[in-house]
Amino acid sequence: MTAACCEDLERLFQTDAEAVCFAASLLDISEFRLFEIAHVNWFGGEAPEIAMEGFFGNYLQSGLVPFWLRHMVRSIIGKHRKGNLAASEFGIEQPHVSPSGRKIGWVVIGLLSCLVFAIGWVSTTVRPRWWQ
Repeated sequence: MTAACCEDLERLFQTDAEAVCFAASLLDISEFRLFEIAHVNWFGGEAPEIAMEGFFGNYLQSGLVPFWLRHMVRSIIGKHRKGNLAASEFGIEQPHVSPSGRKIGWVVIGLLSCLVFAIGWVSTTVRPRWWQ
């Protein structure tokens, strides 16, 4: 990572916490999940849950970002700026909807739309006897 890249990041974000939030949003994961992935990438294994909660709690309370997370955030943002960021590089599987699942979703949306229309039509045209 070049010094110019790090200077650019410092201009983009006022704090490391903002950069962490941005990197997590780029990968479409939570900040806590980003902590977990960064720990695995740096140290080669998962941290005990209590340790990870301590790191994350510190981050939430004071905005302190561990060095291993800062390194990964810079890498993520750098790849994003170059246009070659892939969540799969970090072991993140994006949800995939099958074509048949997508068709079923559109059918359900269509049926619900028809139901809403029918209820609206009935409620504006049919009046009970006591109303007249």
